[in-house]
Amino acid sequence: MTKRKNNKREKGNPRWRGLPWYLWTAFGLVICLAATLIVITNPFTPTSPVQTDGLTAAIVDQLSAAAPNTDFIEQVTQDLKSAGFIKIDIYTQDEVTVDFYRQLPSHGYKLIIFRVHAGLLENETGRGNKIWMFTSQSYTRLQFYIAQLRNQVTVAKISNTDAPVFAVSAKFVTDCMSHNFANTVIINMGCSAFYSSEMAQAYIKRGASTYIGWDASVGITYVDDAAMTLLDKLCAQNMTIKQAVNETVKEKGPDPNNNANLKYYPQTNADKTIQQLIK
Repeated sequence: MTKRKNNKREKGNPRWRGLPWYLWTAFGLVICLAATLIVITNPFTPTSPVQTDGLTAAIVDQLSAAAPNTDFIEQVTQDLKSAGFIKIDIYTQDEVTVDFYRQLPSHGYKLIIFRVHAGLLENETGRGNKIWMFTSQSYTRLQFYIAQLRNQVTVAKISNTDAPVFAVSAKFVTDCMSHNFANTVIINMGCSAFYSSEMAQAYIKRGASTYIGWDASVGITYVDDAAMTLLDKLCAQNMTIKQAVNETVKEKGPDPNNNANLKYYPQTNADKTIQQLIK
């Protein structure tokens, strides 16, 4: 006599435990993507500016290992102190990650100098027209996957022989950064950081008061020298933005190899000094 099969489920053995492995894999992937989205575009982080005691500034030196310049750091630090900045934080290459950029406004800096790689990345049709700021974080395809789909982060290479890293866009600045800047002056030394006003407008939208950068590729020797001159005029000599930029261009000229010129945004701040801009 054949035994009848018992179709009743055993107590404590729910049906979902018998799901195929590929459904578990898909479920896990969805969880990971959702977590990534929350980390990058966290709707629960406050957007109000962070206030600090006294004036603070930051030098984001992503080039500290590839092109170190201690003279630049020392002179700029001295210029910032002469303008009343009581604390200057210096971030080196390995610290410059996607999350570093996201959290940057939360420190309450009044002036930030980006000594970083930046540029217009090539695509299938040639050179793109969007400005990207490089990190030092190694690129992986699935990390920040949704942010990649949204053109907030992407893969970038300094040269064909370099390992790929993540880079962030103006859309990342407007959509992903936690908090807002506190009337912060941004000086971006990266290549083509002012190719258009796209990146400048993004920082202004997030609470920066002024954005300064070069409109084409720049050589490291030239841009270090020109930036030191600019900061001396802004901080030590207390010139207005317009005066400091014009005098720097007059003394240093455009980049000798790529004819990059120094620009600032918005034009309405032309006659203001650093002290007025960071209030």
